Amino acid sequence: MNSGGAERTVVDIGAALVEAGWRSFVASEGGRLVAELEAGGSTHIPLPLGSKNPLTLWQNRNRLIRLVRREQVNIIHARSRAPAWSGYWAAKATGAAFVTTYHGAYGQSNALKALYNSVMGKADTIIANSRWTGDLVAARHPQAVDRIVPINRGTDFARFAPAAISSQRGATVAQAWGLEAAKQRLRDQHSGQAPLVILLLGRMTTLKGHELVIKAATGLKKTPLLFVFAGDAGGRDAYRARLVEQINDHGLQDHFLLPGHCPDPAAAIRLCDALLSASTKAETFGRTVVEAAALEKPVIASRIGAVVESIVERETGLFFAPGNANALLDCLTQFASLTPEQRQTMGQKGRAYVVPRFSLQAMCEQTLRVYDNLLDDNHPPQ
Repeated sequence: MNSGGAERTVVDIGAALVEAGWRSFVASEGGRLVAELEAGGSTHIPLPLGSKNPLTLWQNRNRLIRLVRREQVNIIHARSRAPAWSGYWAAKATGAAFVTTYHGAYGQSNALKALYNSVMGKADTIIANSRWTGDLVAARHPQAVDRIVPINRGTDFARFAPAAISSQRGATVAQAWGLEAAKQRLRDQHSGQAPLVILLLGRMTTLKGHELVIKAATGLKKTPLLFVFAGDAGGRDAYRARLVEQINDHGLQDHFLLPGHCPDPAAAIRLCDALLSASTKAETFGRTVVEAAALEKPVIASRIGAVVESIVERETGLFFAPGNANALLDCLTQFASLTPEQRQTMGQKGRAYVVPRFSLQAMCEQTLRVYDNLLDDNHPPQ
């Protein structure tokens, strides 16, 4: 419960459940978002749910059974695979309804991984967080096609609105990053030309494409672009160190900032000129892409996975071939050539596109409708 789309959704759905008069219990290993979760009225249950150890999975099953029976829980909703196995077994033992949400594409390169993933298709209802995800689930679990319900990941568009971001919030993030000093260094090197800030927001993992961005940036030394990799290393310190080494080896120190975890993503997005999604593997939604569009920022993205559902090419953003540094270079060059008015128009069109399609209210209403339907099917705890 530190960061990420699945974690954010848990907080949002928990608050919606409480507001609708339900009780919400969330079992997890804890993290930064627990305080917000509890502030929304949910009860947090600390459990070692990140473990894949079969013994721990079974122990978690027993803990969940006790929780279900003690609190008269009707529905168990799992959002990742290890907890899903414990939840599935607990649901079978108690008669509670079982729901899963596919938040990730989950690698499935061999039979063992397919078996591990299979629990996500065993639910009474399988929520897919995009149309792309729904197609993936149907291909992997053809026997479950009738149980798949696509529900787009929702965004709070009141919270992610340009007018909602105060100048003080922006100044706090900029100060933490050392942004103004970094921009000034580039101005000095480019005859006073104002640099453009390109933000890659997300966990420091290889699939986010950080190394691809560095490779593309080697062709942009004469262009005042400042790249910000804002995200939690999450224990991947060796990966972060490798990125810093590559930046230094290419003499790109003045073109990159790596400020670490970002506690205020909305303010961070408002500071940038474009959000960059450089994922090298398909992702099932692309939360930050929608958030950036909502904040009227253009998006530059690899054409892969569900992100294609959130961008209108050349109107709200630009696409490049995934994993192709030259294609990314071309995209960044094209973006840098746009006038401020063209970038502004692109951003405004982005908000107009995502607001009717990806609202938090719609996600919560559709999810609670799934729960209501399962209760109608009568799933009393035993």
